[in-house]
Amino acid sequence: MDDFENKDLQSPENEADSQAKSPTQVEDDLVKELEGIRELLQNELDSEKAEAVTDANAEAFGNEGELIQELDEIEHTEDGEELEEEEKRICECCGENECDDSFGEDYPYCTECRKLMTASPVHFGGIVMFVVMLVVAGAALFFCSENADDYTKLLSAQTAYSEKRLVDAASTYSSYIQNKTADDDVSLKAVRNLIEIFSVMGYYNDAANLVETYGEKHASIMNNEKYAKIPEIYASFLATSSAVNDAIGEAVNSGKKFDYDKEAAKLDKLLKEEKNEEGTPYSPVFLEYYKYVLMSLANFEESKQIEQLLKVKEIDKGENGWIYLPNFVNVYSKMGDAENAGIYFEECMKLNIQESDLYMVYANAYRFGKEIDVDKIVEIADRAKESWPSSAPAGYQQIYAVAYLLKGDGENAMKAIEEFVGNGTYTVTACNLYALCSLYVKDNEGYEKMVELFKNSGSSIGSTIEKYKNGKMTLEEVLTDKGGDI
Repeated sequence: MDDFENKDLQSPENEADSQAKSPTQVEDDLVKELEGIRELLQNELDSEKAEAVTDANAEAFGNEGELIQELDEIEHTEDGEELEEEEKRICECCGENECDDSFGEDYPYCTECRKLMTASPVHFGGIVMFVVMLVVAGAALFFCSENADDYTKLLSAQTAYSEKRLVDAASTYSSYIQNKTADDDVSLKAVRNLIEIFSVMGYYNDAANLVETYGEKHASIMNNEKYAKIPEIYASFLATSSAVNDAIGEAVNSGKKFDYDKEAAKLDKLLKEEKNEEGTPYSPVFLEYYKYVLMSLANFEESKQIEQLLKVKEIDKGENGWIYLPNFVNVYSKMGDAENAGIYFEECMKLNIQESDLYMVYANAYRFGKEIDVDKIVEIADRAKESWPSSAPAGYQQIYAVAYLLKGDGENAMKAIEEFVGNGTYTVTACNLYALCSLYVKDNEGYEKMVELFKNSGSSIGSTIEKYKNGKMTLEEVLTDKGGDI
């Protein structure tokens, strides 16, 4: 490299020589000179590479002067030959000693480093941190599972509430807030929704309890005019019910015929008084509703009953639909007016689709009319069943039983009513229907079972059922009798 660095390409001697030579000779001399420079440069590079390889070998393998194999020679090494580089695996920790293969073929540390690692003392702080981490993880798991359960309840309640399945919604919301103080927005919303549900269903006692329990601490409840009035509405309802019972209770509960005008006059007197001795106001809505009850018990014409219900609805202005809307469905169904019965039925469904008994009442419209529509009755039964996805409600099995009887399918009618009564629901209508199905399929044992059940409760099988048994009424006549026992 020194010779190359000291070579002067522009020396005077070279200039003189170049002037004395022809252009061709100058070009040839220049080419030769460049070739010489390239050869000299290559020699210098080869020399430095050889020195670098020699130094690296000396550092890695000492002064043994071992032979360094070229790559092409390594690739052709015989299978039985083991290379020194592969035999010596250096410890990844110290970088000096060989790895100790006694702890595994690929163990990366030497014996000395392993001793240092295993001999390191465990710090107390590490133990404490580990325990704390376990406790935190356990607590997180516990609270996450609890929150997940709460979230599931809220989601289920909210879904039921949005679908107007108020019985399911009320049950789930009640379970959620049972151990809550409603200090957070989510729980407070659950309380408010539950108040709404109880109000719509007419459960003023439960609604008033919620308002009083949570209203003192949460202004959003007491500042709501509707919620704030609920305890007053409940107090008025109790005062009115008590006064009505004192006034007409004897006539209504006796089961005997009574003078409607005389009993209605007692209700008019309460309307004039407006409030009881303690100053609690009577509810005009409830007093007018009890007039309808008197009309119904006195077997007034359906048109008169509808007029009274319309009066109640006008006074109420839609605030207590639960008390009178279902009665519109009942009266129109008895009239065989499926169209109007359907209108009020849908109004009820907008409030709560889990009015279980109302489905049966509405189905009556299609068996009390001029023509029996069994398909429509089955459709109503299907709708009733779908409205109770989380439980087995009272009602829809009876509708199926009636529909199957009208079709002449006693076997399926018996299965439907057995499912209902088998749940322990021994209502008067259900037991009479069970007795009728038993007679139709010639199951005298089932019939006698119902007779005994009525006897033990101090009553008896319905008169229309006995007439069917004695051949005095046909099955269709029993099922289409508006004043009958089914």
